[in-house]
Amino acid sequence: MSYKIFFKTLTNFPPYHFQSNVFDLFSGNKNIIIQAPTGSGKTWAAIGPFICEWKKWKEGKQVVEDCPRKLIYSLPLRTLANSLYNEVSEIVTNNFPELGINITLQTGENSNDEFFEGDIIFTTIDQTLSNVLGIPLSVPKKLANINAGAVLSAYLIFDEFHLLDPNAALKTTITLLELLSKVTPFCLMTATLSNTFLSNASMKLNAEIISTSQNDYKNFAFVKNNTERILEIEENIINAKEILNSHKKKSIVICNTVDRCIELYKNLQALCEGIDIKLICIHSRFFQKDRNDKENQIKELFGKKSDASTILISTQVIEVGLDISCDTMHTEISPINSFLQRIGRCARWGGKGKIFVYKVREENYAPYSKELSQATYQALTEYQSKNIDYFISQTLIENVLNEYEERIFNEIKRDSENTWQKIHDSWRTGNTAFTRSLIRDIRSINIVLLPAHFRTDSLYKFESISMNPYSLSKKVNDILDRYEGEQPNILMKLEESNIDFFDESNTDYLETKVLEPVELEKLHMENIVAINSDVIKYSSDFGLDFKDGENIKSEVKKRKEKFQYQIKMDTYKQHIEWMLEKIDEHLYAKYPLKKIQAYKYQRFDLNELIKFIIIMHDFGKLNNLWQAIVKDYQKRKSENIIKDFENTYLAHSDFDPNSATDKELLSTIYKKYRVNRKPEHSGIGAFVSECLLPTIMNLEQNAESISLVKVVTTTILRHHSAFSKKAPSYEISEKAVKFHNEELIKPVIPKFYLMDTSKIPYTKFSGRDLSSEIIQFNDKIEIILYFILVRVLRLCDQKSFELNK
Repeated sequence: MSYKIFFKTLTNFPPYHFQSNVFDLFSGNKNIIIQAPTGSGKTWAAIGPFICEWKKWKEGKQVVEDCPRKLIYSLPLRTLANSLYNEVSEIVTNNFPELGINITLQTGENSNDEFFEGDIIFTTIDQTLSNVLGIPLSVPKKLANINAGAVLSAYLIFDEFHLLDPNAALKTTITLLELLSKVTPFCLMTATLSNTFLSNASMKLNAEIISTSQNDYKNFAFVKNNTERILEIEENIINAKEILNSHKKKSIVICNTVDRCIELYKNLQALCEGIDIKLICIHSRFFQKDRNDKENQIKELFGKKSDASTILISTQVIEVGLDISCDTMHTEISPINSFLQRIGRCARWGGKGKIFVYKVREENYAPYSKELSQATYQALTEYQSKNIDYFISQTLIENVLNEYEERIFNEIKRDSENTWQKIHDSWRTGNTAFTRSLIRDIRSINIVLLPAHFRTDSLYKFESISMNPYSLSKKVNDILDRYEGEQPNILMKLEESNIDFFDESNTDYLETKVLEPVELEKLHMENIVAINSDVIKYSSDFGLDFKDGENIKSEVKKRKEKFQYQIKMDTYKQHIEWMLEKIDEHLYAKYPLKKIQAYKYQRFDLNELIKFIIIMHDFGKLNNLWQAIVKDYQKRKSENIIKDFENTYLAHSDFDPNSATDKELLSTIYKKYRVNRKPEHSGIGAFVSECLLPTIMNLEQNAESISLVKVVTTTILRHHSAFSKKAPSYEISEKAVKFHNEELIKPVIPKFYLMDTSKIPYTKFSGRDLSSEIIQFNDKIEIILYFILVRVLRLCDQKSFELNK
């Protein structure tokens, strides 16, 4: 099947010339930058080649190492990620169900794939960068090394990347892509970056620029349908009366701030009373279910088939991604790239639309640059009452952004060494403070809405809304200033339990606790707080409102409970065998491993090394004390003990993380052995592997061999916690060592079999700090290999539970 036929089968449209060019470059393992107007089909241009290559692989026409088997599609806005996820899922599932492609969504509000296990993952830039930097936003710090390997193994698409913070995420992305391009391809997409910036990025990243040709442009639907977007420059600020007076059938109003959005919605609500016009308000301060309902409603009412008279009042959350259109748009001024994205929602499918552009009050330039917004307003005045077509748009971009973006790129190049240092420090320390300098000044806090004196064991059980803590603090102070006398508690916190359901050694109890007041000056140090629903109200119509919601009843919004593993007893041998079975689920890793070996480690069989790591990772569980504790617990826990129990080595015991009985029993066992938990085991496997590998593999004492041993040591050491450093004291019997060598190493990786097990340091050992014997996160290829190996190990470890029936 030719790509043209495939593409038409996938999308129901033949590919434009630029879309076919993207496939040719992707097939040739080239990096790509797509510059094309809004609505021209950039999404399918970037995704189509991946699905086509997947089809070839499924049909046996391609080996797994020849092409990436994971795609991560990163977007600047959650709304856009949600929209594209729904669209692409439906089309791929309907048109190519036989391919079995698992398409997932991972954002802060839709945390459905927190370990990036999908084949195609729609996510935000924040999620992608935080994961590859080892400071993930959606998993605990102990799991910080689990997702970087997914990013390093995937075909990476960065859409609308002109919206990235130029002083943080944009700088980090450009810097990282220099490294990532060595092992996995990428595609950058934009409609609104200057030619100067694109040319600089192309040279720095060794990427090909794909632009739309004149023939392509003539064939775009919005061109064929004679689209016109007539510009009207207003000297005043946006107001409800003008919106209503100019309304025809479909109007979209875009504000820069949430407070302004809510204010306009309420003003329009009062004016439209008794008039048959539907009003919708959407912004970032809605709970996820309400937000999803609104997005679906917006797509229906502003889609091609709806005839209902509707006005949408929004913030920039609809700037990109939503396939909607209006005949009239009112927008507050913003920088030219943002402005052009906004007007892409007007007359999207043809016809004549009108764009009204307004000045803003001083406080309402945020979150944009005042300088760029004012320059945009001035440049637009030259096109009063004119049609803003693609070519005028490009002229505006060059006039407003050329000098600014050249400064940005020069700053990226000048600051490259400093950026790399921050990236290395982020990998080394896992310090979340790096999110502010490497991604964006997120400074966000999750808010749940609960009444005062509420009892719960966790705030994370409730739906949350994200806000800047300093903005929240100011709003709360404004409310408190209105009270005379005793002030109510508005913000509250809870000391969260730190239970890891993969670690049955944790004996914390699930207890409900009363919420405690938060000191406003320390609010920025919290991750999640409760806001007093008796004071501050929430409406599904206009969201969380800090001004006046006295007559609105707020509801407690509870999250859907996540599944928790109940650990079942398995033997050491079973556990390792089940993990080895799970290796085949991580085929995505084969592509980057092959690429890595073009630069380093060519002499080694990395697939064999993965098996060695799996067999050795729990070697520390053979520790005499560890086995004594877990067997004692299991005998008291269950009468159903396997045959020859005394001579069998266990990897896990039966344990339910929600069972107080199980925790009490485990606590009793710990008291008996005078410990607080089972002995740490990952450092033992790491230390023993470091001692054995040079002998087993007959390694020469050269830089590459030393590097490989460090990677293996770090991978095993950090398979439970991303920042472990020590090998504890231990004692393992000769019998256990022989079992491990004969029953696991010999049949699975005979090359690693030891005829003389006396070389294994299994006698009493007092422990050691391994900080100098692990990778130091300076060698980039070494880092990539570590992140891929530790991901495979950790996921195989987790997924092995699925095979324990």
